[in-house]
Amino acid sequence: MDSNTFEEIISTLAKCGRADLIAELKEYQTKLVDSNWKPTAKEIREAKKKEPYSDSSGSAEEESLTYSVDQNGFYHLTDSD
Repeated sequence: MDSNTFEEIISTLAKCGRADLIAELKEYQTKLVDSNWKPTAKEIREAKKKEPYSDSSGSAEEESLTYSVDQNGFYHLTDSD
């Protein structure tokens, strides 16, 4: 595992208040972290697939709303038809 992943795991455990697990992992840090590790092409593709929403997917549509402002300054949605 790369050092960034290891640090992310430690950070997540810290947020959960698991100092016991952090201490145990740090004992094995030199065995767990490989500074020469690089993700495979398959791992990179799978990581990209995990993002379900993107601006380029084409599923988003621009929405326009019509509104009016009353005498007290409050905004009210009105029919756009």
